[in-house]
Amino acid sequence: MDGISGNSFDGLKGLSLSAAGTKAVKPAVTKPREGTGQVEADVFQSQDSLGDQPIPKLSQLKKETGPIIDDDKKPPAGAGSTPFSLQPKAGAITNSNGTITTLEESPKEPESMKLKDVNFLLLLGLDDKEHTPAGPRLKTDYSAYRLEALSNPSLVGREAYGPGLVKTFHKGVNDTPGHEKSQAQAYEKLSEYIGKGLVDPSSFGASMVKELGVSPEPEEIPGKHSQISGLISKELKGLVDSNALLRREARHIQEEIDEYSSLYREVYPNATPEKVYRISRDNALKLAYQAKADKSVLAGSDHGTRHILEGNMKFASQIVESLREKGGQVSRKDELLIHQAIIDHDIGYTAGCARIGQNLGAMTDHPVFSARFIEDNKDYYADAFGKDGYEALKDSVLNHSYVPAVPDFASHDAGGLNPAAVRYVSAISDCLGVTAETKVNELFRKPEAVKTLLKMRLALEAGADSEGNGLKSLPHALAKKYHQELLDVAGTERNPQKADDYKKAVEGFFTEFNVHSTLGQYTGVVDGVAMEKQFDGTFKPRVEMHLSKISALLGNMFGPELETKAFAKAMGDFDMPQDKIDQLGEMMVQKRKGTQLDKYITLESDKAVFNIDHNQSPLDFAEDRHVLGTVKDFHNLSIRKEIRNLLQLHDNIVKHGESGTPRTIRVMSMVKSAFESAVEERTTAKELKQLSGYLEDLGKDPKTAGKARDSLKHFLTGQEREYMGLSLMEARVLGVNAGFEPKRN
Repeated sequence: MDGISGNSFDGLKGLSLSAAGTKAVKPAVTKPREGTGQVEADVFQSQDSLGDQPIPKLSQLKKETGPIIDDDKKPPAGAGSTPFSLQPKAGAITNSNGTITTLEESPKEPESMKLKDVNFLLLLGLDDKEHTPAGPRLKTDYSAYRLEALSNPSLVGREAYGPGLVKTFHKGVNDTPGHEKSQAQAYEKLSEYIGKGLVDPSSFGASMVKELGVSPEPEEIPGKHSQISGLISKELKGLVDSNALLRREARHIQEEIDEYSSLYREVYPNATPEKVYRISRDNALKLAYQAKADKSVLAGSDHGTRHILEGNMKFASQIVESLREKGGQVSRKDELLIHQAIIDHDIGYTAGCARIGQNLGAMTDHPVFSARFIEDNKDYYADAFGKDGYEALKDSVLNHSYVPAVPDFASHDAGGLNPAAVRYVSAISDCLGVTAETKVNELFRKPEAVKTLLKMRLALEAGADSEGNGLKSLPHALAKKYHQELLDVAGTERNPQKADDYKKAVEGFFTEFNVHSTLGQYTGVVDGVAMEKQFDGTFKPRVEMHLSKISALLGNMFGPELETKAFAKAMGDFDMPQDKIDQLGEMMVQKRKGTQLDKYITLESDKAVFNIDHNQSPLDFAEDRHVLGTVKDFHNLSIRKEIRNLLQLHDNIVKHGESGTPRTIRVMSMVKSAFESAVEERTTAKELKQLSGYLEDLGKDPKTAGKARDSLKHFLTGQEREYMGLSLMEARVLGVNAGFEPKRN
């Protein structure tokens, strides 16, 4: 680059720079000029007048740099480094490409005196390799006012947002090609929602740095690749110290980023330490941001590091490793993009509208938000992974909820990119996140919180509406009571930020849906997944799962639907026919009756094989053993298991037309003795007498038997009522039978 004299650029007269040894100083803090209301700023000066001073980072250049010169105040030619006068309403913006764009607000300024896109990197003669930004930045520039509007319940809440894009376009669709088409339509429609101010994924980066309390620009830039891990660790420690992140979360993030940065260097060996560090740091912050945001939302399951890293990333690694072992081709670039897709796939949950209580439409739309976030940062992602990588990433994130057909892993170029592989591995990894060890929300790992869930589940099971039917939701006063119990549990959290987030989640999001989904997640464990090579050379995933001890206890009390809930969710995502899913529940019922089953139950669909070990094993970590103890205590005092067995017996009698027959009366007489023996220690004499009377009536005529069935279904013992914290009045409102007939209007 040739030397540049001040005369070469109108408006920079007096500034003389040359390529050799050019130095710059950080502009002085601006201050008003006496009597003018205007401000002054020092200009960059030549090395001759500054000596050997360090070159400032681009992030240190203030907006005042690159002033607009007032024509009336223009310094005379040859005036040297006389300070320039700034227009009070003018300013300048530092662009990601290293240029300064001025804001032209004064009509007095002639065109010759306006600075437009002056490239300071070239102007200062800085060596591109050493000093230029390492590619485009993740967008973090967004006004606080607009961020607040995007989280305003009255502007973007459930009433304003509506049913949502995914629910609208996917209605009635039940196959992957149909879902992909519907998802494309939902994505196209998203622009209208953005235009209406309901959501704006381009704001996620700004929300991230604001909520984490970090700078968009790193404090230090590594000179060597070996320094990256230490800088990430330092920043994560700061987030832990500020209560934005848990130590466990920070540890998992550090492990992932260390692996990621190494993989990135392998795919892009010429990437500078700064470039690798910047994208690694961005990913670390995105993971921390999602982990923090998730604590204030109850979306039915975890969407922080437990789901992203302990679940999806673990499963993806198992899939990739098994493919390579069996001759499948997964390139390092495929693997890198799989990591990136998993990191970014759920960032849509951090949208302001999706974090407003009961706005289920917005929460369901999180994949389209996540994909749009990637598009809004297209230059950033295309620079990091190439245009093909950007397209593969965006498609994988948009469709991560739908398992596609298995791609061709046999003939893929080992050094290139297979977009179908990225999509497939990231999707099936996500669909396996259905069980407690990778999916239960942090709050519901606390035994006291699980105790409240059990109370609510029993209330829904035993309660009755005005027609005598079971309840889908609890009476308002009782629901409020249990919500307060959860708030009290949240308040026991020692981390004040975490406690506050939990309280927000309960107040804004907790519903009966969380009761069913959370208890269901405790019923099984995904042991692992591997790709199996078929006779025709294609691959098919084999998923290994086992039932937990909790599953049998919940199945005894609440039936096979809850007992197999986690399994049904995973199998359904792999297009398992419903009759096969029902078969699993029926097998569990038979097992509880003493039927001997093979060790493994194997169910297969076109997309996967599930190998289920039904010999219950305890979950593997201490907090879940405490949860197991909580469920076991409840199971031991409740008589729901025995009542459920009686109801099932009655239903079989009706099904076979045996109501009131001598044979049925004899059967019920034999059952009565066994029933009384089983529940005697958990009931009072009065309760046992009531229950025995209902049991006898089950064998009589249909009308009498039907009335007895209702009385049994809605019966609560004194111990159960005490466990649930119900007064007699609350029990009456609930419609249960607690020493009196169920309430009927």
